Amino acid sequence: AKRFRGWSQEDAVAEALLRIDRSHRSPFSKPNEAEYCEAVERWAVRLRRLAGEQSSPALRLGARAQHLERGAIPRKSYPDGRDGYLRWRAAVKRRQGQRVEELLRDLVGGLGPGCAERVKGLVSKTLPLRPHICNGVRRFGATDGEEEHGDAEMQCVEDAACLVFLEQDLKEGFPEGKDDAKMIDILQKTWRKMSRLAHAEALKVDYTPRMLGCVAEAIAEAEEPSARQPSAAPTWPAPALSAATRQTLAESWKACCGATTSAGASTRDNSNGRAQEFGEAWYEELRKTSGYEEDLGKVLNFPVCRPENITKV
Repeated sequence: AKRFRGWSQEDAVAEALLRIDRSHRSPFSKPNEAEYCEAVERWAVRLRRLAGEQSSPALRLGARAQHLERGAIPRKSYPDGRDGYLRWRAAVKRRQGQRVEELLRDLVGGLGPGCAERVKGLVSKTLPLRPHICNGVRRFGATDGEEEHGDAEMQCVEDAACLVFLEQDLKEGFPEGKDDAKMIDILQKTWRKMSRLAHAEALKVDYTPRMLGCVAEAIAEAEEPSARQPSAAPTWPAPALSAATRQTLAESWKACCGATTSAGASTRDNSNGRAQEFGEAWYEELRKTSGYEEDLGKVLNFPVCRPENITKV
């Protein structure tokens, strides 16, 4: 401890990051653990910047230490089933908090008051979340004060982990062996844990055609649980496409298919160039219709509706 006495906070954070990175490559670590945590930290820093906030040392260290030595407690050491899984996860998170506390113990003076304790809370996930949707209850009308329950940095770390899952895991084998119903359930739970800021970033992720469909359905179910129950009254007026709008969509699609097919493209060709070309051609057809800006233009004005995603739908 004497060696680190008098260190600046910057030096203490740098040393802490080195120790965490070394631990990510220990015999107890899972494959790609270090790369995963670096991605979580990048997202956390980005989200705080988007929120107009600085990233505190505790946030950076807490994000970087996610999944710390996750393989130290084997899953098989607990019974099968949900109850066994939850007990195992609780034990893993508890050990991770204790482990990061050990790593930072002699750096407490340099890190600053309360920093190490906050890092432990962020890693062990003992701090409360601040999701946009809590226990299935929407908070669309909440004022800033009403929605400030929970810990902002804990929510930021959770958002970052969810975005890494959406951005990387959905492309790297996670969906294999899981049918659409299972994926929709997983994605619905993921969406409900996230803040509105993270939701906006999730709509910018480049999903595969299958996952784009699952994400869209999961969002619909998370935002409006009655969406799959036509007889149930929605909690707010749901938009419905008029017959004229459906006709516009059908006619523009038909015209677009003819134009792009003659140029060598296909609605089934999802290569980046062809998909982009088809999507842009379709939007060009839509914009020719009267009232587009006040009707479909508002519906399609989201990053997930970008031209290259049109053929995926």
